[in-house]
Amino acid sequence: MPLMHTYKEESVYPVIMAGGVGSRFWPRSRNALPKQFLPLLGDKSLLTCTGERCEALAPKKNTLVLTDKAYKDWVLKALPWVMYEQIILEPVNRDTAPCIALAAALIKKKDPEALLVILPSDHYIGNEAKFTADIKKALEYAQSHDEIVTIGVPPTFPCTGYGYLQKGAQLGKKLYRCNAFLEKPSLKRAEELLLSGNYLWNSGILVASAKTMWQAVVNYLPQVAQGVLAWLEEPTEEALAEIYPTLVKISIDYGVMEKTKNTVVIAASFPWDDVGSWSSIAKYWDRDKAANALSANNSHWLAMDTAGCILDCEIAMVATLGVADLLIVQCGDVLLVADKNRDQEVKNLVQELQSRGELKEFL
Repeated sequence: MPLMHTYKEESVYPVIMAGGVGSRFWPRSRNALPKQFLPLLGDKSLLTCTGERCEALAPKKNTLVLTDKAYKDWVLKALPWVMYEQIILEPVNRDTAPCIALAAALIKKKDPEALLVILPSDHYIGNEAKFTADIKKALEYAQSHDEIVTIGVPPTFPCTGYGYLQKGAQLGKKLYRCNAFLEKPSLKRAEELLLSGNYLWNSGILVASAKTMWQAVVNYLPQVAQGVLAWLEEPTEEALAEIYPTLVKISIDYGVMEKTKNTVVIAASFPWDDVGSWSSIAKYWDRDKAANALSANNSHWLAMDTAGCILDCEIAMVATLGVADLLIVQCGDVLLVADKNRDQEVKNLVQELQSRGELKEFL
């Protein structure tokens, strides 16, 4: 029998952040079709899976999606039940703090008792029943406390690609005061954090009342709050196009979470991965006898004396001989070959392309 909760589901508003470009997944993730719209873990896109998880938390009409203005049609395709008025089109990317501020203010105006579930659009969740239970636990807490609840994931290895949350005093079962937010560490520091047992991976999932989240923005990002309030006076796409580019570009972690003391963390019960690199996504692909990870996109591959590679090639016939630990990705007019252990640095290639005008067509 499911546990009863005291909050009203009609006052729960999932907020899905779907505006990123997934530069570490280049060239599969491109400006025209970024990571969240790709079926990287099966037949459905990551955004579709995120939207479906929200159905167990709140009425469909309460979901709000924030995305780049260029991705409206992709959002509607991934979430066909979403109405146009449930999408906020960001005219430019200003990172997560301004978009969360927009959502908090807009929803708070509509429903002063609203509870927000803020979700990245492109993560892997391994057990949806446990995910739902953890989020409902966070909602229960957020309803009666003027605090922001974040979901932390118990680390399984010394990851340098995630931020970390420091557990403080225990407040309940798997519920802790959050003492600190740590940025992505060095390998040595990540090993220390893992061994201490006092740290969790930062999933980027946040739960809070709209009032609490908005007040945090007012307290720590007053320039963002002022801009959002100006937009609420005339909440049109045209007004947003004028105001949004003037807002400081900053993440919610830097702008709010590292400053506020009103934060608790729930240790997640569900398997989680931000699938933020080729190595992380390849963990879920089939492997051959030589530990080569093969995506479902591969058409033809001839391998001799080849081991530990990651291969995702949609059209080209690929032949490898005497190589190991390579990342090989072919998508459209781009072929990427890299050391798979440096896949976090693929974003550096993207930055170089951005700086070279004659190559921007390949972004």
